Formats: sequence, structure tokens, C-alpha cells
Amino acid sequence: MTLDSDNQELIKRKLSLTPSKPGVYVMRDINNHIIYIGKAKNLPSRLSNYFVNRVHDAKTTAMLAKVVDFEYFICKSENDALALESK
Repeated sequence: MTLDSDNQELIKRKLSLTPSKPGVYVMRDINNHIIYIGKAKNLPSRLSNYFVNRVHDAKTTAMLAKVVDFEYFICKSENDALALESK
């Protein structure tokens, strides 16, 4: 399964509104299940590695095929993001 054009637009729009802050991001599938949690020093920079740059290894490609949405939580620092990600 790949992102349909509506989901691609949703993700592009959300990515453009994501603040340049450290934080944790959560990727979800069509059933709203969490399929990946990661941390970022700069959220839009990290997320664009998934959604803008299209060359990935097989594992990441398989995961991204299931992503239909993401959310993020802003943190005060990269260390705070690391602590939140581990929870």
C-alpha cells in the first residue's frame, strides 16, 4: 500500500506546519496504530528525510508504505526528546 494523493497532501501540509524544534514524532497506519516512534533535534528536518527524500532501505520503505499520518510532541531539548521517546 502506498500513500494516496489525499494522504500525501495531508502529510505535506502537516510537514510544512511542523515547527523547527526538538521533539518526538509518531507515525500511524490506516487503523491509527502506532508503527514508529522517533526523536528529532529538528522535527521538520528529520521528518522530511522520510517524506521528501524518497530513497530508503527496504525496512524503511516497507514501514513508510503503511504510514498514513504522523503527530509530534515538541520538547525543550534533544535530551528531553530522547527521554520522551524511551517512554
